Amino acid sequence: MNARKHRLRVFIAMVASDTFAICLLAVVLATTILAFGLGADAHLIITILVLGIATAFAETTIRARNNKRDPK
Repeated sequence: MNARKHRLRVFIAMVASDTFAICLLAVVLATTILAFGLGADAHLIITILVLGIATAFAETTIRARNNKRDPK
């Protein structure tokens, strides 16, 4: 149970970090340009949002692991 609480706290801290927010903002911006600027299909927009969120999550996870191993 204690390990679950720790994982949840780490997850919340990661989601609340600046890196994750910047990545999500970039994804939303790119998707908005596709949606309104190019008139893309809804399926494409949803797919890009999901892939972008997954990529932002993966990048934040990798950065957190690297920072944990080699703190500045």
